[in-house]
Amino acid sequence: MENIMYEDTSDDAAIKLIDFGLSQRISKDQANNRACGTIYTVAPEVLMGHPYTVQNDIWSAGVLAFVLLSEEYPFLKNMKDLADEKKMANFVYARYTMSDTWKERKISSFAKDFIANLLQREPGMRWTAKESLNFIQTKWIPHLVKRHDDMYAIEEKNSLECPEFGMPSPRGVLENSTALKRKRLRVESSLVAAMRQFGEYGQFKKMVLVTLAHTMDKSSLGDLKELFLSIDSENTGTILLSELKLALQEYAYNHNFTDEDIEKIFVGLDHDKSGQVYYIEFLAAVAEIYGLVTMDNVEDAFDRLDCDNSGFISRENLISVLGTDHCDKLVLNMLKEGKADQRGRINYPQFLKLMSLG
Repeated sequence: MENIMYEDTSDDAAIKLIDFGLSQRISKDQANNRACGTIYTVAPEVLMGHPYTVQNDIWSAGVLAFVLLSEEYPFLKNMKDLADEKKMANFVYARYTMSDTWKERKISSFAKDFIANLLQREPGMRWTAKESLNFIQTKWIPHLVKRHDDMYAIEEKNSLECPEFGMPSPRGVLENSTALKRKRLRVESSLVAAMRQFGEYGQFKKMVLVTLAHTMDKSSLGDLKELFLSIDSENTGTILLSELKLALQEYAYNHNFTDEDIEKIFVGLDHDKSGQVYYIEFLAAVAEIYGLVTMDNVEDAFDRLDCDNSGFISRENLISVLGTDHCDKLVLNMLKEGKADQRGRINYPQFLKLMSLG
């Protein structure tokens, strides 16, 4: 949980996930053997040195949910617990108890069911990430909404009798939230030009800009975050094609822009081909016109891609960044775009030329 952080100290600060140092892209059924992780969230199969899959992360999510709900640890808390035979046995066999805290906090059966289906001893018996999310969206959250509505109905009734004890409706608070009151900001011509230009870049330069976007100083981004959020009218955290069309409606009218033109921009922005534009892709697209592609930032991006510190960006480096689901043709095209040498390596001077800084 130490890797779940607030972006800053403001009241409405965004929540960030940090420290992906040991993370890598793997396929659904790919097995790993390297033992790593935090002691209190690590799954039994990982600690025991057995091959493990993505299902080990489901166990970790279950532990986090347990701790967040009760402020108690279901199995292990620190390294000292490894010497406690009883705790280790409970950990290995996925045996845990819920103290009186769960009753005192009136933690729902939905929360308990969620945890029970994640903290299964056998990885194959645990819910998948998709099943877990579906349960949250279709069962747990609707229950919480109903409970809040019921509480509000009771409080509203009480407030008629004793007005000083009334409380605002959760729905009322939601309706007045910053997200729903957000005004759509105007999209300037320079921004549209930048998005179109990004779409014309090759996959390697796009990847570099996305890498660079991850390390940008957030204080230098100005109104970019607010602009992104204003385009994201459905508050999903991403920009959909329909939202981009709506945002560019005025621009399209004044510049004889067609739906096909906007669709082309959208496809160019959608670097990972997910069918939606993430904030990091948006930042990557507009970084140049905002003066965010500096020598220091580009050097940092090169160092991140040169993950074995060889002084070059190699085929192996690109495969490591792209993950096991990479396409060999894509890697070769990236090396070609970066003007790789005969050994398939992109040096720093050539990298600077690609980024128009050399």
